[in-house]
Amino acid sequence: MSLIPNTTCQRCHRTYPSFRSRCPHCGMKKPAVERVVPEADSAVRGSDAARRQTENVNWQMLIGGILLICVIVAVIAIVSVNVKSHIDDTVLGSPGAAPEGAVAPTAVPTPTAAPTPSPTPPPVVTSLTITYGTVTIDDFTEPVGTSVDLDATPYPLGLDVTVTWSSTDEEVATVDQDGIVTIVGTGACTIIAEAGGSTASCTARGR
Repeated sequence: MSLIPNTTCQRCHRTYPSFRSRCPHCGMKKPAVERVVPEADSAVRGSDAARRQTENVNWQMLIGGILLICVIVAVIAIVSVNVKSHIDDTVLGSPGAAPEGAVAPTAVPTPTAAPTPSPTPPPVVTSLTITYGTVTIDDFTEPVGTSVDLDATPYPLGLDVTVTWSSTDEEVATVDQDGIVTIVGTGACTIIAEAGGSTASCTARGR
């Protein structure tokens, strides 16, 4: 028995070694041998192997779809974080420094209550003098029924003060708030002028 298989020539029907491409007797080319690949069990529709192959493909597609969705979500999250960080750096910048080209927010001033004005202290009168015309007067005598127009000059000069007049005996002389003294009886009384904490007086006599 030969170890090398033989081939029968289709023309002269003689045998010759199969490694030859042509028949050595008539020269006819050896026909090509068609190899038939056995069909896999999974390729047979309806078989158990085909069903398992289909289930495996379905699971692979499902897992692949889940992985793809996870990758897309992760990419979106990373992009969102980077965009937000970029916006924060651009608009807000580093603490204590305004970003280049950005307008620094205007600080809103806190309203403060207006200070309560201090009350104006009343003018301080150091001294007060009673005058008649341009003459300082300490004592005068007039007939009953006579009126004398007195003035009170406060010092320092120029102070705007109100002078209050009074009489110690209105049966002898009366005085109004303009400093007009009227002799109404005989005797003597004191006419007092008061302004800014200072007082001055003179004696009025009626005859």
